[in-house]
Amino acid sequence: MYIARYMTEGSRGAIKDKTGLRHPIVKLCGYSKSCVQIQCFIGHDKQLGSSHLFYQASKISGKNSTRCKIKRVDGTSVIIMEASPHNDMQVTVDCVGILKERNVDVEQKLANLKNRTDGDDSDALPIKKRSPRCRLVFSAQIPDTNEILQVVSSPILCTQPLGTPEICKKSCHSKGGSELFIIGKNFLKDAKVVWKGRDWTKVVEPDKEYLHSTHLVCVIPSYDGPEPKTQNSIDVSLSIKSGGKYSDAHRFTFTNSESDYFYRSLLQNSFGRQEMCF
Repeated sequence: MYIARYMTEGSRGAIKDKTGLRHPIVKLCGYSKSCVQIQCFIGHDKQLGSSHLFYQASKISGKNSTRCKIKRVDGTSVIIMEASPHNDMQVTVDCVGILKERNVDVEQKLANLKNRTDGDDSDALPIKKRSPRCRLVFSAQIPDTNEILQVVSSPILCTQPLGTPEICKKSCHSKGGSELFIIGKNFLKDAKVVWKGRDWTKVVEPDKEYLHSTHLVCVIPSYDGPEPKTQNSIDVSLSIKSGGKYSDAHRFTFTNSESDYFYRSLLQNSFGRQEMCF
């Protein structure tokens, strides 16, 4: 799920995969002789391969995001990335967001399409009925054969379903035992805060005194899951379960220097060294 916004509302960042922790990856298989441009635009969820009337791709720039450029093709925003043999023809799609089109832009786009088709081919026109779902459409042209390959993603829900909890903002505490403040929407009396990592899950009930439909306060649990590969931080997902529905997952980082898990590891290592000294 990706809650699309209008351009004046600001971007929600790049699209994430189903886990909500990482960005999707697209890979070109069967060709690795030279670099190939990967084009991406927002397509309709039912008319596969056709552009969406109500949503557009937006370029998301970040310090370490994939290098890309954007161009307009017949009123559709297209993000252009490059698959390189050095990266095994693989591209991380961390530079693409979704924007909602204004009604005036939708009508203008539809009028231009009608003028190009002269009204003869009504099937070529996109579906005017507003659809809350879209797909990412990726295409690449093979240099040797000029063959065009195209693939679409699974449907992406771009609106918040009625009654589904949503996390808008949260405090930045990452230490077990500290209080976490979450501002959002649709928090019911049975709301619970869920942390999920690899082979590790914690469910915490918020403080009933401060539980409201738009905010809640809970105590951050101590991380006691599998030891991470690095000793810098531990990334898990954070979501709200309310009324049998889950919110979109957000990244939550346990900083090892602040977590009980890190202190426990230090104590174990210290005891081990003392036993060796004896």
